[in-house]
Amino acid sequence: MSKRLHLTLLSIFVLLSSAQAQDHFLASGSRNPDDLYKDYKFPEAIEAYKGQLNNGKNERHSIQRIADSYRRTGQYSASEEWYAKLVQFQDIDPENYFYYAKALSTNKKYDQASQWFKRYSKIKGSDSKSKNNKNFSVEQINQLLRNSSNYSIYPLSINSDNDEFSPFVQDNKIYFVSNRPNENKSKSIYSWDEQAYLDLYEGSVYAGRVSNVTAISSLNTAYHEGPITITNDGRRMYLTTNTMNDKNKLVKDSKNTAHLQISASNKTTLSNETSWSKPVPLSFNGTSYSCVHPALSPDGKYMVFASDMPGGSGGMDLYICENLMISWGNPINLGREINTSGDEVFPFYASNGSLYFSSDGHLGLGGLDIMVAKARTEKNKFGKPENMGAPINDVRDDFGIALNEDGKTGYFSSNRPGGKGRDDIYYLETTTPDIEILPVLPKQLEVRVYEQSSNEGLSAAVVNVFDERGKLVTALQVNDSGYFKTGFDRSKYLGKLRFIASYGNYATQREVIDMAELFEKDRSIVNIPLYRDLGKELNINPIYFDYDKSNIRPDASTELDKIVNIMRDNADLVIEVGSHTDSRGPTDYNQALSDRRAKSSVVYITENGVESYRVYGKGYGETQHVNQCENGVNCTEPEHQKNRRTEFKVVRGSLRR
Repeated sequence: MSKRLHLTLLSIFVLLSSAQAQDHFLASGSRNPDDLYKDYKFPEAIEAYKGQLNNGKNERHSIQRIADSYRRTGQYSASEEWYAKLVQFQDIDPENYFYYAKALSTNKKYDQASQWFKRYSKIKGSDSKSKNNKNFSVEQINQLLRNSSNYSIYPLSINSDNDEFSPFVQDNKIYFVSNRPNENKSKSIYSWDEQAYLDLYEGSVYAGRVSNVTAISSLNTAYHEGPITITNDGRRMYLTTNTMNDKNKLVKDSKNTAHLQISASNKTTLSNETSWSKPVPLSFNGTSYSCVHPALSPDGKYMVFASDMPGGSGGMDLYICENLMISWGNPINLGREINTSGDEVFPFYASNGSLYFSSDGHLGLGGLDIMVAKARTEKNKFGKPENMGAPINDVRDDFGIALNEDGKTGYFSSNRPGGKGRDDIYYLETTTPDIEILPVLPKQLEVRVYEQSSNEGLSAAVVNVFDERGKLVTALQVNDSGYFKTGFDRSKYLGKLRFIASYGNYATQREVIDMAELFEKDRSIVNIPLYRDLGKELNINPIYFDYDKSNIRPDASTELDKIVNIMRDNADLVIEVGSHTDSRGPTDYNQALSDRRAKSSVVYITENGVESYRVYGKGYGETQHVNQCENGVNCTEPEHQKNRRTEFKVVRGSLRR
């Protein structure tokens, strides 16, 4: 049974405690089937309604509820059987014709399904589900099957007899949702389908293979968690959670129903152990509706999610909201070209801005089908959704797609026949070289900040990007692996830009990049290596020189003596002494002056007992500014002063104090 039923229609009816429920059951002798149905206890409701039928009671009502219960728990063969009985009655709700047609389609009875879709359309012609399915035919189904040889799919080894679904992949890690047994905590049984509540898991992924799977214990509770999305820097997660108060108790509406919400959690690292903070709900959530399945745009400026909030097209709709830095803006419905009177759920923003999602209201093979709506040039607008066809879609529920940046591989989840459990995760790859899963794959701008000696990425390093006039283009922060990735917006990244990286006790580094040349390369990546700076580590005061001079002043010699002492105590250290100037004055003159000053510092250090091969000097002039103060840019004296600096970069060796 697909977890879309937990997470889309999803309202969780809060029942009495198990002891109270048992007392109620014993006191009444048996529970009313309508009460069971309203309490979302569908397995028990089915048996109770069948009991009524055996006693000749409420025939039409009981058949209706049995058919609906089987549909809502994803039992398609049984739902077809009972809807077939239901449609024989006169004056029934025409929605039943649609549900019967969907059940027939899911069970590959396309000719019969076509007849019932047409019957539904005659009555509900203006309904979006009617418009999308009125021309349903075997020929259209064959069109959705035509590209099945262009893709290969493989079930992941992590799949179990339980449910695994909604993968999210970032930096060689995969996150997913499962109701598998969790050794870290005992999970309650969810009355909807008598399965455990959902937890979040993570694992390592390489070439489609997943290993080292563990539960994310800092986020998992006694109720539902997931699906998720994570910001590009890897430091903030948005996830689906139950609506709970500060005492971890479910918050219920006037009908005693607890809904779902989207919350944010921050990554924390203590003693080399990573955990996630307690999720905090976002402002657009409500207690009378659910908000689920968050997906972030490639630049992190927008979030798309599913909700049954008032004012939608029906069922679950997709909404978009803007990141206002201190909060998220008001959600905007994506409109009737995307949303139908059915369910649109499990969105995914691809690296090229196209929107993927699952729907049971658009034309499909059966159940939920994965659709793609290409990005338009207008902000936050998408084209007409297209069904991705087989084998990505099957006759059952296909959902929770997550594509890699190459546009040729990815993951999705499905409850199709032949899986290991109920919902399983599949690896997807194209088999034809010129075929991409992404309709168009644009350039990606990648920025990597790393330690020069070890080549290890520097987590959370900050990079400021300035244009040639000293105007700040953007400020970004790399993730735990030292990477920042975003869509390459040529209207934003123009000319020769200055990428200035800073990180803790490391020397600031600037890379000047011609963006036109970078864009023509196969991979648009800006590499910024950083060196540790002994001056920052040892709290050495700035070394000043007299105007137009390069000789070492007494106050400078005091600071240089600290370098000499640390070099004596660490025989394997090799350093570079780098001298910098501000932008004022002729460029060539500044270069020569900084070179003389660097070398005079080296002479002082070597004359005080440090081997000459362990220290060398380099003048950078005005080529390594740490801020916007380029030639012609008006800056204050303190801003210029930041550029007049001497740095002591650790080229090799380790520091012991």
